[in-house]
Amino acid sequence: MSAVVLTSVMKLWKVVWFVGFVVLGCAISPSLSQQSLCETNAFPGQFLMYIHSAALDDGWIEIQPSPYVYMYVNDNAVHQSQTISLNRMPDWNELFAFSSSDCSSKLTVEVWNSNGIDNLVGSWSVSFHDITTTYENLRRLPLYKDSNIVGSITLSIISVVPSTATKSCSQVFQQGIPSYIQRPYYLAMRMYNVKIDAYTYSDFAAHLNENATIRISKTPASDEHITFLLPITSCRDEVYLSMEYSLGYDPDHLISAQPISELALGVPKSYSFQYSSFDMEFFVINFRGAFGTVLDSTLSLNTSVWDTSSMDDLHPQNYPEHSFIQSRKTNKGDGLSGVCFCGGGSRAFSAGIGQMRALHELGLLEQFDYISSVSGGSWATGLLEYATKYGLDTLLGQARAPSDLILRDLTSRFPLDEALSAVSIDDHGSSSYFLANQVSSGSNVWLDLIGSRIFEQFGLYEKDDEVSFTFSDETESSIKSRNPHLASKVFSKPRGNLPFMLMNTCLSEGLKDQTTNFSVPFPFTITPLYVGSLKQTYGSTPIGGAFVEPFAFGTTSALNAQQSLLVNRPGYPFSISQASSCSSNAAETTFEHYGGSLDINYAYRVTSNSFDSFHFADGAAVENLGVVPLLQRGVHKITSFINTSLPPKLTASSDCDKLSSDLISLFGVYCGTEWDTEFYSKNQVFDVKDLSKLETMFAAKIGAGQAVVVTQELVVLRNDFWHIKGGWTVTVTWVYLGNFDWFSKQLDSDIIKELHPAFPYIPTHRLFPIKMFYHNIDIRLLAHLGYWQVMKSSISGITTTTTTTTTT
Repeated sequence: MSAVVLTSVMKLWKVVWFVGFVVLGCAISPSLSQQSLCETNAFPGQFLMYIHSAALDDGWIEIQPSPYVYMYVNDNAVHQSQTISLNRMPDWNELFAFSSSDCSSKLTVEVWNSNGIDNLVGSWSVSFHDITTTYENLRRLPLYKDSNIVGSITLSIISVVPSTATKSCSQVFQQGIPSYIQRPYYLAMRMYNVKIDAYTYSDFAAHLNENATIRISKTPASDEHITFLLPITSCRDEVYLSMEYSLGYDPDHLISAQPISELALGVPKSYSFQYSSFDMEFFVINFRGAFGTVLDSTLSLNTSVWDTSSMDDLHPQNYPEHSFIQSRKTNKGDGLSGVCFCGGGSRAFSAGIGQMRALHELGLLEQFDYISSVSGGSWATGLLEYATKYGLDTLLGQARAPSDLILRDLTSRFPLDEALSAVSIDDHGSSSYFLANQVSSGSNVWLDLIGSRIFEQFGLYEKDDEVSFTFSDETESSIKSRNPHLASKVFSKPRGNLPFMLMNTCLSEGLKDQTTNFSVPFPFTITPLYVGSLKQTYGSTPIGGAFVEPFAFGTTSALNAQQSLLVNRPGYPFSISQASSCSSNAAETTFEHYGGSLDINYAYRVTSNSFDSFHFADGAAVENLGVVPLLQRGVHKITSFINTSLPPKLTASSDCDKLSSDLISLFGVYCGTEWDTEFYSKNQVFDVKDLSKLETMFAAKIGAGQAVVVTQELVVLRNDFWHIKGGWTVTVTWVYLGNFDWFSKQLDSDIIKELHPAFPYIPTHRLFPIKMFYHNIDIRLLAHLGYWQVMKSSISGITTTTTTTTTT
């Protein structure tokens, strides 16, 4: 994007007021400006509804439901869906037409349970007065019962309003449709001004490729508009339309027989016969509709959006957080610095807490500009930044010299205000029972597990009333000024004076490599200011290219606008707990034997022809250290904590056996495994020749019995996948997890006998769920080890004087 555009975009927090339904820069239907649906010629008229799926909260339904949907216009039932047997997350994938006579009508969707005695699960309703026209997609809407949210339903509503700039059939087919839509393309035939002799009995028939598909015997009133939907597969399909007289004294009339590509779309055409006449228009639509989806204005959000679709001029100083970072720097001329906490579940979390503790005591933590995290490192970072009900000294716990550690203290229960308690088996039990009982229920299992086990005790998770997060009091005030209906809402905000958070995950669902059929992951970043990814492509379909504020993330509105945009509200707020869950979702395939899924899915659509929603998976699928997102932002000094499960084996003959692939892939070394080939082969940012130098420095540290902490000056290489131009030098301090003499030789033998045999390289999800969390002795020792790695070393990249003072 141009520097001028981005400069104006970064004036983020100006108050923007909207009058009525006016939208600044909103992506709209090609045929409609955004306006009240009542201001269009939609009434009386036809509408289409696509019912996709639902998620029903097990807290409100005691038995496994068999749900179905009723849809009403006022009190008239217009559709009943099929029943999905015994499923809390049913997928209907049904598209149907319905009519509404005037704008005062009320639309109601009810979900019922037919397991046992039919009973209402929940409903959602809206008046057509509160609906605006816009080019939209699927929406997740809350289901209410007795003022309680009992689940959600995902649907799309399309207003069949004649188009003044109708797309051709081929243009509609070029727009791209998500793979989960089973029959996405339709020929819509809109019939009106119907006049039929009172003594004539006739049927309107539609055939596709000579196969009878639709037959309508109902004689419509003259002022009635009826839309027929004919599923089609391509523009070459031939359509046969006829008026067939059942009494036999008048010949049938062939209305049309031609390929769809030759139909005059959107052009009214009159047909007249001896006993009947009517007008008809043809449209080719996909499930999004070519005419504008209705948007409930009472569930809208005014959010800021940043366009990142053009990377040529997106320099590090153009990222939205740049002005905030510069405002807190004492010396404005200093280069940017960052610290990384890698993935690795409870191991990375526990070691990371100890490392954070040391940086905080040394006064270094607050000096970094960025903190970048992945997976288990994101659990630690989320608590560090947002668990503000406790001070850092309390949250991060106390450190002791290894000679002062006592077995009884290491195995005792944690104080509930200490972060390490979040991953304790001894205090909270294994996660296996929770998951075994929740996966089959269809609830958001991974989100609930991480939320309840890691974030709830710190006030950052409430299952039925989660709150979103933002950057500061100023950004919260700006959000509320643009969204007065959020005035009473509480937003989580990070504690002051800490580095700007980059929480890294990836999106991938449905994106398959054409050769290997593996999922293709794309980087995705979550920050206090914005959520999103830089522009990528999957085949010819764009992915990403926009940032949106966290409180509006999950909207199904297209985000291809600059500065401010009115979007539909997500079903539930996006919270810091959910962000950490996205970053750490590595355990999905492990629980297939429970007959359920640990999927995390959110809508994220940038343009009208891009993909619509994605599965969010562990950030380790693209890059597990968190180093590359810092290089995207031009950081010159990096401290990277590599809390891996793989010990260094520097006497091995192959680089692949010496160090973790998380690290060596940054130097362009890929080891031929499916993981490396498919996921890490795009990650080279440093020259491979510098890897052997790093291995030599590591070997020297290990040989001397010291903590493996070394500093390198590295030239950053160009990387088009990650949008890194390269060409500058970065100072990187690598901190590789491992025992060292000063620490291990002071431990009591009773403690050593009780440690996990692989300590400190304890596996995580490989033993999931039994060992997803650890025993207290392992957790505490990992934190102490991480702490003393920092305290007994010189962390470069930020000037520091090393100290060995202990905290008792």
